Amino acid sequence: MSKHNAGEILPSREVVQVFRADGGQLSIVSAVIATYGRQNAGSLTLSLHRMDRGYAPPRETVPKDQRSASLGRLASRIRHRLSLPGRAIPLGEQVATMTIPCSALFDCESLDFPIAPLMTLRGEIFALRIKASGTKRKAAPTVWLTDDAERFTGHIACFVAGTHEKDCGIIGKVTYGGLIAETAVPRMILYSPVTQCNLNCIHCISAHTRVSVNRLPETIKTELRRWAASGELETVSSDYSGDLLWADSRFGGELDFIFSLGTPFHIDTNGVCLTRETSERLCRQKIASLNISLDAAEEYTYKRVRKGSPPLREVVANIEDFMRVRAELQVHCPVSISFTLMRSTLAEWADFVRLGARLGVDIVISRHLEAFTAEMEKDSLWHDQAAFNETREEIVALAESLGIEVTIPPPFAGISRGGRRICTEPWNSAVILGNGDVAACCVPGLVMGNLTEASMEEIWNGERYRELRATVNSATPHPVCASCPMFRHTDNPDSYLIHSAMQRVNA
Repeated sequence: MSKHNAGEILPSREVVQVFRADGGQLSIVSAVIATYGRQNAGSLTLSLHRMDRGYAPPRETVPKDQRSASLGRLASRIRHRLSLPGRAIPLGEQVATMTIPCSALFDCESLDFPIAPLMTLRGEIFALRIKASGTKRKAAPTVWLTDDAERFTGHIACFVAGTHEKDCGIIGKVTYGGLIAETAVPRMILYSPVTQCNLNCIHCISAHTRVSVNRLPETIKTELRRWAASGELETVSSDYSGDLLWADSRFGGELDFIFSLGTPFHIDTNGVCLTRETSERLCRQKIASLNISLDAAEEYTYKRVRKGSPPLREVVANIEDFMRVRAELQVHCPVSISFTLMRSTLAEWADFVRLGARLGVDIVISRHLEAFTAEMEKDSLWHDQAAFNETREEIVALAESLGIEVTIPPPFAGISRGGRRICTEPWNSAVILGNGDVAACCVPGLVMGNLTEASMEEIWNGERYRELRATVNSATPHPVCASCPMFRHTDNPDSYLIHSAMQRVNA
């Protein structure tokens, strides 16, 4: 595996990525840009070109001996340093272009190049050209190159200053859209059997679903079984709006239903009902992964955040039991515990990581509070960025010393900017709630229809979904998408202070 940058992109030194289309409507081309951590001058122009279908990359020649190999490497280094142009690339027809000032780039973040939905044929060849204007040495950005799975979708070849980079390509991807999904139903389902929960957490994003108590009708479960049996449904995950393990203990049959689907399944739970018997059932059915949301390392904080909960020590004991059962049954199921980052809980972050290490879990998930109410917004670390950045450095060092994996949000840059990363959820997954609602994702406000009124096939490619797919990655997305906390840019205030963003839109 190789990963390196392409060197500074100068006016005399462009980068060209050649790739093969999968077919369908090409909507976004993305590349990871690096700024060397500095403010750069000039601008980058990205252009997309439709190439001759018969194009083939240059063939590599094998040196006859070690001496010729060394000479070849030397020549390559000289070409790289002098930025000499290599073989001309037959780019063909330009179909889209975008220019962005280098001052607007962020280090090691994906730069998204929106394309007006462009119909492509499977196997059709395109080239992404990244060209600079006004950049100078020691004041120019670059792109990251790799030969692993992060390499550009459909990679054929990559050229830097005309020199073929062999197996390496830009770290980036191609996103295909279209108003109609390629599948009749979603491939992935986030599932909640009941609009009720055993806890009433202060930061819950699903409180709006509990206006009335509903359980998913058996007719809808039958449809889920049908999708799974036909291979259309690939994975199932439990939603946060009603704890699946509690629903199974309260009403019965919920885990048996999940098991009957025969698909890989992930469970998010508060762990209160994670008894040893349940742990054994899950492990014997080869659960794909398990996450337990705790959000605190101290008893007082736990009881304050997770209202209605038993003592923290009891839930921790449940996790210890699951870890023992997993070991006894030799099940390879990743286990994580999660911590919501708030101003009022930041001081416990380090102790929470230590708890994860003591329990022997595989991952400690750390994510920012998603503030859907005015009260939540007061606890957002958007208001205390310096404290988060400082604590974050401590957590990085602590996780390394303990040898445990911790997902850690990026540091704040101290600026404010809108926008977010590319979203592909409307083409892949959907949420099914206990009242039959089908939502585009777990973020409130994107109900696409109800399964008691229409079939999933009708909803999945219906009017609301088509509208969402047309706008989700555009310059004017749905307000819920514009403030999305899942695919946020780190310094987008609306993705932290979501309540205020929604109030501003609705005013």
